[in-house]
Amino acid sequence: LMPLLVGKLRLQPLRSRPARRDSPSLGRFSGAYTSTSSTHARRAVIGEAQRSDSLMEVTKDNFAEALPAIREALEGASFYAFDCEMTGLFVSENRNGLAEGKPPAYLHDVEDRYEELVQSSSAFVVNQFGLSVFAWDEDLRSYAARTFNFYTFPRPFEDYAPRFLSEAGSLQFLSEHKFDFNKWIYHGIPYMPGSLRDKKLKALEDEQRKRTERNDRGEIVPSTELDKMLVADLIKDVRSWLAGGESELLLSPVNSYQRALQYQELRKDQFGCEEARFPGFYPEKVEIEGTSRALIKLVRATGEEIETREREMAEARRQAVLDAAGFASVLDAMRESCKPAVGHNLA
Repeated sequence: LMPLLVGKLRLQPLRSRPARRDSPSLGRFSGAYTSTSSTHARRAVIGEAQRSDSLMEVTKDNFAEALPAIREALEGASFYAFDCEMTGLFVSENRNGLAEGKPPAYLHDVEDRYEELVQSSSAFVVNQFGLSVFAWDEDLRSYAARTFNFYTFPRPFEDYAPRFLSEAGSLQFLSEHKFDFNKWIYHGIPYMPGSLRDKKLKALEDEQRKRTERNDRGEIVPSTELDKMLVADLIKDVRSWLAGGESELLLSPVNSYQRALQYQELRKDQFGCEEARFPGFYPEKVEIEGTSRALIKLVRATGEEIETREREMAEARRQAVLDAAGFASVLDAMRESCKPAVGHNLA
């Protein structure tokens, strides 16, 4: 990530305008900013940046620990710079004017370029992301930099199963520059689109709210004699178990439809308790080892124990979504900081 190496970042306003050495404010410059990499580019237009050894490599193993430091750095930043490596650059062969019926890339208008970039950015994935955060030190009259280098890998989670393309030339380039593919796959930070993360979190909130309401979904009506017998036997077995002293009860293995019937009956106020939410037990799904089948285990518990367990399970499921979204938290922090951003080759 050469453009982000501390001491090699040069900020240049696109319009020619003399720099003011007495002010660190990017807002005093008009126009957008681009970054350039040069071994001799030691000085920024708006001041001299200090060289710093504050570089942190971040993987999924230390991401949770690093995230507060990243947020803190962005909150106190004057500006930040970022760059990334990807599994490829362009999907379309038209970069060389090979696509029939279309002009070569150098004749593209803004709309053509935008469509091409959207298509390519959606097909490839970011496997390394660099972030350098610069804060102005008034005493030293220079910038101090903190740099974070992230390995990112989109891991499957529930119904999110990302697919992506790889370009041989890009992978060869990464290999030649000692990119660690094992670290990328084994230790890369997971991520998913922020919109998908928010959708999953909203679904968990809705589900948790419905759990506190009775008749929250349409009732399943047993349609066969076998299903009716299943329900009758379930009620009989649970009542008998509650009258005894055993701490657990394993229900018979059934298919997913019949298991939904079991859950429905277990939620009903029909086991001698005043409130159906706390019938003196909680159900727990148990996978049968070596098969694709499952059964329900009932565990005795007080209302307080059940409430505590439900809160813990809800928080565990919420945290699982946040963990799967992973690097999306960094993008959120960059956006929410509202600080000027310097990107490599963004035009």
